Amino acid sequence: MKKGNKIILGTVFLLTILSFLGSLLYKNHMEKRDVHAVIERNGHILREIDLKNASSEEWDVENGTQRSVIQIEPGKIRFKEANCPHQQCVKTGWISTPGETAVCLPFKLSITITGQSNGPDAVSQ
Repeated sequence: MKKGNKIILGTVFLLTILSFLGSLLYKNHMEKRDVHAVIERNGHILREIDLKNASSEEWDVENGTQRSVIQIEPGKIRFKEANCPHQQCVKTGWISTPGETAVCLPFKLSITITGQSNGPDAVSQ
């Protein structure tokens, strides 16, 4: 093997190791941040959940004939089911990043993720 090939191979190996270490550090940093879910109805806070330390559960929110099931997992939350007409809240799916919101407009019920955000403020296309 020529000396130039060894240098190229060594450089590629070093970059691979540095990329792997960088991703591990980033993952570790993201796991340490505090993220909360705030569940509100008509602007009144019903419940606030620390998603980092949350346990798996389902929470029924009922108001007369209105019923929503909110599913909570460590690090994420979603509307699992609702008896509203269009199901937009359910179609939103899991939310986990500060700034994300899932809303059930007919029931005036919302879930908002709060906490430190290290991601971009906006993405343009």
